[in-house]
Amino acid sequence: MEQKMLFFGLQSFLYADPEEINFDLSGGSQSVFIVSNTDWSVTGKSSWINTNFTSGNGIKTVTISVGAYPTQRIGSITFSSNNLSIILLVSQGDYGQV
Repeated sequence: MEQKMLFFGLQSFLYADPEEINFDLSGGSQSVFIVSNTDWSVTGKSSWINTNFTSGNGIKTVTISVGAYPTQRIGSITFSSNNLSIILLVSQGDYGQV
């Protein structure tokens, strides 16, 4: 059976999955799914965090990447759409779940 997501109504929504990611000190890349029924954009991010997309709509896979770093650090990316925003927490080092 095929599973489908159905969204009804006119209310805007913005969702990130997952809402937090952790990298080890060697860095790397991870994917985050952004789901929205309106245009969204990256309106803020920590300077050490890179993304392959800075805007989109619908369902978009955004690749988050960070370089190697010798100590722990925590940052974020803010995705915004109309009057909505969601903050994706990004940590590097031995933080585990932020």
